Amino acid sequence: MGPDVATTAAQGEEMGEETTGIKESGKQPDQDTTCRRPREPAQQHEQQHHHHHHLHLDNLLIPFKKLLHTRSTTTPPPETCNPKKDALLPVNPIRTMSNPTTLREKYGTPQTLIGRGANGSCYAVRKSNQPKPQYACKEFRPRHKHESEKEYMKKLSAEFCIGSQVHHPNLLRTHDLVLDGNHIYTVMPYCPHGDLYTYIQTHPKLSMDQITHLFSQLIHGVAYLHKTGIAHRDLKPENILFSKPEHIKIIDFGSADVYKPPTSTFNRLSHGKCGSGPYIPPEELASPASYDARKVDVWACGIILMAMLTHRFPWANATMSDVDYAAYVKYVEAVKKGTNARPPKIFESLPQGPRDLVFKMLQPDPQLRVQIDQVLEDEWFKKVDEGESPDDDDDEQKSDAECGR
Repeated sequence: MGPDVATTAAQGEEMGEETTGIKESGKQPDQDTTCRRPREPAQQHEQQHHHHHHLHLDNLLIPFKKLLHTRSTTTPPPETCNPKKDALLPVNPIRTMSNPTTLREKYGTPQTLIGRGANGSCYAVRKSNQPKPQYACKEFRPRHKHESEKEYMKKLSAEFCIGSQVHHPNLLRTHDLVLDGNHIYTVMPYCPHGDLYTYIQTHPKLSMDQITHLFSQLIHGVAYLHKTGIAHRDLKPENILFSKPEHIKIIDFGSADVYKPPTSTFNRLSHGKCGSGPYIPPEELASPASYDARKVDVWACGIILMAMLTHRFPWANATMSDVDYAAYVKYVEAVKKGTNARPPKIFESLPQGPRDLVFKMLQPDPQLRVQIDQVLEDEWFKKVDEGESPDDDDDEQKSDAECGR
């Protein structure tokens, strides 16, 4: 039975604080699995995130403190990272700070609010001589009373340092950091075509070509992050924007974790909960247990694929108290034992190729769940990915030139 499309929130909302979506018959009130934004209070989101980064961020705090306390307006040193390297290199977090100027002088005036999250609000920015916004800026919130300066600095430096160093057609890169009075802004290209959540809601009958085109871009963007030692940890349709029709950009690195620093020979495990609702895998909900953050991203990509294919979530939360998830786990266990079991109804409707991949990505046991490289090598994915080629990142190059990179 087809879903009813509901009115959705504005582009780029970093947190799914408002729930709008489709109603699915036959679900208990607390087990609504329609494709809608899970409720996640901002304060709770903050408490979950404030201590979970493994970025060696202590080394980054000194220059960030200097930025905040001295209001430095010096031109930063040249970029020290090589985008062709496989590992994220440690850099000075203020390397892209603007020359002496205000946000309005360099980029224009913040206008429409396009997103509000735990760490700040995002606005479209437009100069008076421009017909449309060219940039978006995120204004970081002030430090909370309950958090230390060190915790606050870690959040700022984590989001900026990762966002400013990604170089991939399907990742939205942060181009500048602007200190304007007592306000701190990050600046990035404006994506005028909305987010994937809205796209799913307003396209109730996505073709398989549309789905595979978007899914391919998502997987390649995540594969790039994992290759550089970064896990996103908060993948969801609201964090996937369209820079142009059918071309996606993954955003919001505030929860990202560097699981393998350049100087390390082993992968670090992550701790704590982040993300929302069905996008969180069972091992992360078992906090305080540690987990492989790469597998968290794979799980979220599987849920996103399900949302595109069915316009529904397979469950509300990956816990055994969720009836739908418990039924899925029962099915997976039966298959393991060689029992001839019937999958839950939502999976039966999927074509064989994507269904097999979804089962690999939504394996409840993280040890058995595939890595992103295995998704790239999946038979169905390779077949649909053959005709795909990453678009030239003209928007990124143009913004770099305008920012003086």
